[in-house]
Amino acid sequence: MTISDYIALVRDAFIVIALGFVLWYVHRADQNAVKVADFQAVQKQIDQNTATEALWAKRFQDAEAQRYQDMQTVASAISAQHSPVIMRVPTSTGPVSSTPPSTQDSPSCPGRDVPQAGSNIRPAINAYELELEGYLGQCRALLSAWPR
Repeated sequence: MTISDYIALVRDAFIVIALGFVLWYVHRADQNAVKVADFQAVQKQIDQNTATEALWAKRFQDAEAQRYQDMQTVASAISAQHSPVIMRVPTSTGPVSSTPPSTQDSPSCPGRDVPQAGSNIRPAINAYELELEGYLGQCRALLSAWPR
């Protein structure tokens, strides 16, 4: 064998190895290829997710509308309460002195105005009811919008 025969043999071996590698790569790529059925399954899942999100959005909007309606109803009912709530303090009939204690000795509610005896506390009660109903309305709206 001559040198040119060895060179041709190495060249042919290289071509066969390269062809084998290309065939192996194509076969392997075909196994990992995404099939049409996979695309259809993904599209079906996307459609289901879209429908679920639309349902959740509708429930959230319905819950917010119901919360708004409930707050309007409660606010009108609370504002309709005009009868005064008078805070009464019983008069002392015993041996205890009837002189009122100084306000510095008994801070009952720091940071808040303490209603005096005989004053109408209806506005404070109405404000408290509105505040409490606002918190309860938010809780009801969250529970109504919760995905089921």
